Amino acid sequence: MLARSNWKYVILFLLFLGWSLGNLDRFIINYAILDI
Repeated sequence: MLARSNWKYVILFLLFLGWSLGNLDRFIINYAILDI
């Protein structure tokens, strides 16, 4: 049961990491488009 609980947090962390990278990319592109 403990291993299943650990996988839940690993998947949650990976989802948060993907969401953060997506928002960071969108934030950076908004500033980069001014130079482009």
